[in-house]
Amino acid sequence: MSHRVLIIEDEPDIRFVIREILEAEKFIVTEADHGLHGLQILQQSDHFDLILLDWNMPVLDGEEFLREWIRKPKKKIPIVVISALERPPSEHYRAILKPFKIAELLALIRQEISLNNSRL
Repeated sequence: MSHRVLIIEDEPDIRFVIREILEAEKFIVTEADHGLHGLQILQQSDHFDLILLDWNMPVLDGEEFLREWIRKPKKKIPIVVISALERPPSEHYRAILKPFKIAELLALIRQEISLNNSRL
């Protein structure tokens, strides 16, 4: 079974690279170019196994996205924050710092999906 990942990232080159990596690993990928776009996608379908969320974006950044997403009851989807800035740990997400190693990102994605599936 293929897992579905929503990438919310404003940099097209970064989105492209992550998408290519995930699709090569047989993930089904949907892209959003800012947090508001990500919320709109999630309103149409919350059938995602993981959200990759950039922290610094225009329109609606990662912190604002999380505020909106967490306050509404819905399906629990693991979130991995991708950021060039260190973020404090949170119960709502795991974080990986840019630049990251691809193997490190894939391992974290698989771990979060596996943990979430074991809770279901």
